[in-house]
Amino acid sequence: MAIFFVLGVISLLEGIFSIRGARDASKIMPAWIFAIIGVIAAIIGLFTGGSLGGSVFSLIVNIVIFVAANKIKKFRNLIQ
Repeated sequence: MAIFFVLGVISLLEGIFSIRGARDASKIMPAWIFAIIGVIAAIIGLFTGGSLGGSVFSLIVNIVIFVAANKIKKFRNLIQ
């Protein structure tokens, strides 16, 4: 039960930092870090006996967020 709470907090923080990073490219690093943590947490969620469909969906969403954050990070580095 506690693991689902932790996964929820990670997802919430990932969303908050993703919105901040989308508005200002200089603030993308926390979103990128939480995206990596989210992918790892989603992979762990696949093996903890949770809902398979929910875990797969969470993994896909976290991968998409990571790819987007990575592209913003690379674009930011090109501009500087």
